[in-house]
Amino acid sequence: GMKTKQTILIAVMLFATSSCLTLADNASPSKESKPGWLKRAFGSLSWDEITPVVESPRDICWRVKSHVRVKAEVGDSWSSGKETWERGYGDCEDFAACVKELCAKKGFEADTLVFYAVKGKNRFVGHVVVAGKWEGKTWFSSNGSWGTADSLDEVKQRVASSMNWKPEDTRSAPLQEVTKQFGLSSGKQVAQNRASLNRRFGR
Repeated sequence: GMKTKQTILIAVMLFATSSCLTLADNASPSKESKPGWLKRAFGSLSWDEITPVVESPRDICWRVKSHVRVKAEVGDSWSSGKETWERGYGDCEDFAACVKELCAKKGFEADTLVFYAVKGKNRFVGHVVVAGKWEGKTWFSSNGSWGTADSLDEVKQRVASSMNWKPEDTRSAPLQEVTKQFGLSSGKQVAQNRASLNRRFGR
């Protein structure tokens, strides 16, 4: 009957989709070749395959947020963007690494910033985001999200709000400067050195 025909049709479509995805996986495309539309729409893209697909910082954020899930790490070790992508989960600095590294590969302006509280019950907490300029606007990404702001000061206020910090008690510093200055390797270490960070960067 009609139900049987529909079931057969659906089964054939699923088989065809599966076959196409398998063929696409076995094609061994070069790093810069774009995967077929079927795999882009329904398949799971590798780190090398994602680069030619993304076309803007916003697109990168959407892809990262869709592929990587938030998960707190024991010990809070930092991973590269590729490691995070392949693992499929991470916390704020891992999301930032994904977004920043994909932006760098595409030539988009992006900086990794460490935000941290200097007072209150959250003074041991740090948060890492990526921010940059795109088409004349300031954009930022927290855990893969996409947002725009009028300035980096507004980014700070919005990060503070999301973390339940007071804006006046919130400071920021470029991640590269933080790690270079203090030899830090984790978000916890960044937060615990907040007094030195405040003296050094004062923002």
